[in-house]
Amino acid sequence: MAADRLLQLLSHIYETKPFEIDCSRLQDLLPLYVEREFDQALPPLPDDQLAAVRFHLQQCPDCREEYEGLRALIALTPNGELPQLDDLMTRFEDEKEVEEREPAHHR
Repeated sequence: MAADRLLQLLSHIYETKPFEIDCSRLQDLLPLYVEREFDQALPPLPDDQLAAVRFHLQQCPDCREEYEGLRALIALTPNGELPQLDDLMTRFEDEKEVEEREPAHHR
């Protein structure tokens, strides 16, 4: 019985391999994926990347939360586009750095 279960698990792992990407790779693809959900005029992601992003989002709650946050961000922008991500990341990192330097009672 245990051998059968092991074979099932190995089979599942083997079958999903083409769709697997890590969180770091997903973070690279996520802005493109989300923008294309809002703007059908943009060229779609290649099928293999599209399947990998969708599969990862089904499996990873942290990345799914990031995805939902990006969707909410775009929904709030007047033109439905992501702000310049480099600028946002710099601002976010600067704010986090300030928070880490300040004692908790000053926040």
